[in-house]
Formats: sequence, C-alpha cells, structure tokens
Amino acid sequence: MDAIHTFAREGELDNLLKCIESGVSVHLQDNKGRTPMHWAVDHGHLKIDEALLSRNADVNAKV
Repeated sequence: MDAIHTFAREGELDNLLKCIESGVSVHLQDNKGRTPMHWAVDHGHLKIDEALLSRNADVNAKV
C-alpha cells in the first residue's frame, strides 16, 4: 500500500494533499486494485472524498 492509500484510509487530508501536490496520481491502485477513493469511501472520510473528487478521481473505478 502506498502512502496516498494510507492517508485516504486514515483520513489524513493534509498528508494526502501533499502526496497529490508532489505528483502522486489520485488514480493510483494498490496491489488489489483499490484507489484512494475506495479507501476513503470505505472508511467514511467525506473530506478526503471531496478532495479526491475535486481532483478528478474516478468514482466508477472497479476493484
């Protein structure tokens, strides 16, 4: 699991934004095909969801 997935799972908005600003893709998949959006939705982190959506995260990504 990459840092962006951990930050999405844990609801760490500031760190997630730093990852994105440094060039990490919001579409990055972990070893099971999950994106940061999957992790944020699964753990109820609305602010993370909003941040990812505003950066064009794919809401239709399949695992």
